[in-house]
Amino acid sequence: MLPLAIALLILSASVADAFSSVPEFPPPPAPPVYVIMGPDSVPIARAIVDATEACPVLMADGKMMIVTTHAEPDPDHGFPERVCSGDLPKNYSFASFGPTDLPSVESGPVNFGIIGDTGLRVKVKNNGTLPCPANLSESIVEYPGSAGVCFDYGKWNGNIQGMEQSLNPVSNPWPYQLMADELAGKNPDVIIHVGDFLYGETECPDVCPVDEEDATKGFLDPCPCANMTSHGDQWSSWQEDFFEPSRKLLLAAPWIILRGNHEICTRSGVGWFRYLDPRPMPPLQEWKWQGAKQYVPCSEFTDPYVVTYHDVQWLVVDSSQVASVGGGIDHYDGDCPTEVTVITGLDPRNESAFPYTPNSSHGFDPSNFPAEYGNYTEIFAEGKSMLDSHKPVGLLSHRPLYAITCHKGSYLALDYTLQLAAEATGLFNSTIKFVLSGHYHLFQYVEYEGRVPTLVFGHGGTKLFDGDPNIATAVGATVLTEDGAPAAVITGHISPPDVFPP
Repeated sequence: MLPLAIALLILSASVADAFSSVPEFPPPPAPPVYVIMGPDSVPIARAIVDATEACPVLMADGKMMIVTTHAEPDPDHGFPERVCSGDLPKNYSFASFGPTDLPSVESGPVNFGIIGDTGLRVKVKNNGTLPCPANLSESIVEYPGSAGVCFDYGKWNGNIQGMEQSLNPVSNPWPYQLMADELAGKNPDVIIHVGDFLYGETECPDVCPVDEEDATKGFLDPCPCANMTSHGDQWSSWQEDFFEPSRKLLLAAPWIILRGNHEICTRSGVGWFRYLDPRPMPPLQEWKWQGAKQYVPCSEFTDPYVVTYHDVQWLVVDSSQVASVGGGIDHYDGDCPTEVTVITGLDPRNESAFPYTPNSSHGFDPSNFPAEYGNYTEIFAEGKSMLDSHKPVGLLSHRPLYAITCHKGSYLALDYTLQLAAEATGLFNSTIKFVLSGHYHLFQYVEYEGRVPTLVFGHGGTKLFDGDPNIATAVGATVLTEDGAPAAVITGHISPPDVFPP
């Protein structure tokens, strides 16, 4: 169990089953405003306004704060808005940004609202090799830049969500706004988002196969994402996928925000640095962004920082960029062992128990590992040096360090690169008591004997993974379900109790 008497507010399925409509987002009466916690525990107020508007006035306890333009309008790259920013006093009691009151920062927060992997998943991968059905003789434009006469349903299944706000898995919904509103109603003191905000990297196709049988016959239907109006790293996508459905939650409490792999520079990194990273905008660098090489403000890695409260400190690390192994979503392909073999005394650092699956660029020899290994030893060493040795720490990393997944018929404890970097720096010899992560689209609580607990909060709205009911038995780890009993990975929007006892 977690060694700290704090409440982790985790979402349940009980509130939203009755809702099943596509949300309508009317023009907001005020600009999106929010508070993010930055390095040295400095609260930072942000406001997103129209390019023609001046930044609003920022007040804290009756005093006017300095406000600057954090990100200038950049309509040529899809960002026509202005992002305003101003630091707040650490101990302010009341603050407002323009007409909107801001949430206050609690010095001793108790309720931490955790959410992650929230974006609407639209990822078109139809490059399959199904035989063309006889009644489908003409090419079909599936999405911009691609045409074909046949569908591979397996390339579509699980990659496209609808915009229906419900928790019914049959309808393949996107329930993020329901979950965000529920979490806002739980009165959190702090919101922690573990990363991955924007999944809509391609335009929603005009048509989709209804199911595998219909796909082979060429029967097509409108895609479930048909109401999606924007895609790619631009303001309209960020507004649709995050800021509008988060409107209540943004004002519920200050946020600690992690960068996910969907916020790397070649995906949605520009929006990440405009809206959510607490530091100044990075310089222009050349990246393959939006399908073409161009100069945009983005950095591959960012430095760790610590957010400190009275009873706990949070070490925030940028683990967005790690070379995946075996393809897919970092080893997780859902191919679990067909027979359960109990392995006793399992240690996730044991290479023989969890054989590392090398790819063409690296293997077991650390000298052959990708550049990320060296980067993460530096990141972890720097983060460790920032910690107060007298105060417990929660490590915040988008990618888990010791989550359990399935890959090619075996169980893996991931992420191997991060594990090696953590061991090399003695990261867990410090005061770190638990790890909060996302990345894997499920909820998972894993605790090894003698190791700090790992919690994965990847069930915040995006398409979920299928879990394996045999994982807990097979790996000898403790994995909690809603009733607190050791069992399997949770794959629905259910949760363990709201409060983990110390």
